[in-house]
Amino acid sequence: MTLALAAAPAPALAFCGFFVSGADSGLYNDASQVVLMRKGTRTVMSMSNNYKGPTEDFAMVVPVPVVLQEKQVKTLPADVFSRVDQLSAPR
Repeated sequence: MTLALAAAPAPALAFCGFFVSGADSGLYNDASQVVLMRKGTRTVMSMSNNYKGPTEDFAMVVPVPVVLQEKQVKTLPADVFSRVDQLSAPR
């Protein structure tokens, strides 16, 4: 039993990227959701962040293994993440 509890996964307290802006800008993000999906050699990563701060001179940097083309980056409806929460909730 102790081994099972020790091996149980814990929530990840990390963010797969970082925000950048001007030197005097306050950047705030107190929640992020990341969904990874894999089929064969294709991996899709979907991210939802509640960034709060100035939008001028703002960027979110996410390291990826290849240079992405604009058509590979999409904005998803917020309800996608709500649905993932429902499907992955403990039962």
